[in-house]
Amino acid sequence: MIGAGKQKKASRKAEAAQIAALQQAIDLQNKRYDANSVQTQPFVEAGTGALSSVMDLLGLHGDDVQATEMQGLKDSPLYEALYRNGEEALLQNGAATGGLRGGNMQRGLADFGADTFSKVIQNQLANLMGLSTQGLGAVQGLGALGQNNANAISGLFTGQGDARAQGAMTRGGIAAGMWNSAGGMLDKAASAFIPGGSGLGEMLGKC
Repeated sequence: MIGAGKQKKASRKAEAAQIAALQQAIDLQNKRYDANSVQTQPFVEAGTGALSSVMDLLGLHGDDVQATEMQGLKDSPLYEALYRNGEEALLQNGAATGGLRGGNMQRGLADFGADTFSKVIQNQLANLMGLSTQGLGAVQGLGALGQNNANAISGLFTGQGDARAQGAMTRGGIAAGMWNSAGGMLDKAASAFIPGGSGLGEMLGKC
């Protein structure tokens, strides 16, 4: 019985150690997922903001918002630099060819301004869509990591349950063996003290 008690104690220690190790693995999984979430958050935020700006430029948030976005592009240093450089090139060409004051020059400047503004808008949309795509990729990647994390933790929880079940079965087996041994000892003791008896089981059967 003393030996059985020690075996039960050792079984509990082994079960506790196994469950603790599995819990450490669960904590590590969660910690890694949280770190990945923090690392991808800037990409998610940038993608979300870029998508909102795309919708603004396309007029999906209203005409007033679209007009404000377009005016902001027209006032941007990029548009001003492109227009100024192109205007200077057109004026220099007109001066060289003697058409500086003609109607063709005025139409050329107007067309150049519209074309430049269109290019700035298209460039802005392309850049925003690139950011939006990166944000979507970050969200999808984080979702995949989350699913993998959930699967891994589910397996670790299952491992903890198995460890508890195995520990309970081990201690149950030890207890059953202990009582069987005790019963056998009582049976032998009864046989020794009852003349002509064939054991406690037989004696109880005759009662």
